[in-house]
Amino acid sequence: MSDCLLLIDVQKGFVTERTEYVVPRLKELVRMGFDHIVATKFVNRPGSPFVRHMGWRGMMSSPDTDVLDFVEEAADGVEEKNGYSAVCQRINDYFHENGVDRVYIAGLDSDCCVLKNAADFFDLGYDVTVLMYYTASNGGEDSVKAARTVLSRMIGEDHVVDGRLDAD
Repeated sequence: MSDCLLLIDVQKGFVTERTEYVVPRLKELVRMGFDHIVATKFVNRPGSPFVRHMGWRGMMSSPDTDVLDFVEEAADGVEEKNGYSAVCQRINDYFHENGVDRVYIAGLDSDCCVLKNAADFFDLGYDVTVLMYYTASNGGEDSVKAARTVLSRMIGEDHVVDGRLDAD
């Protein structure tokens, strides 16, 4: 069996003054020797729930939707999504074809897409670990802390890792 680093929405439009600190951490993370790396790319659409219910029209086009270059280069694939979750047939097929049973999650935003994907892949039976040191939120540090609290209840305290990983 193998592992996969799932990088959630590491895109130009989500890198702001509240999240930019995590970019060098993520650059370090992608060089740590995961068996597979898959990235997601969120693209908002006219008429989406984000537009209809929240009035949010961000992340609809390039350059905001562009995945950071180092993520694009490191990833085995980039999956576009139009909602919070990356669970789709293509990723599930990729995981099955490559024997992925352990999913490490990092990226943006801790309290939204990272949390949702951790719960969704947990529900599918994967051994999920969220690497909190390698996440950030445009909601700020309080949102990161809230996500950590919820994640430890949802996927288990032992599956929420706070510190920096060793390269080994």
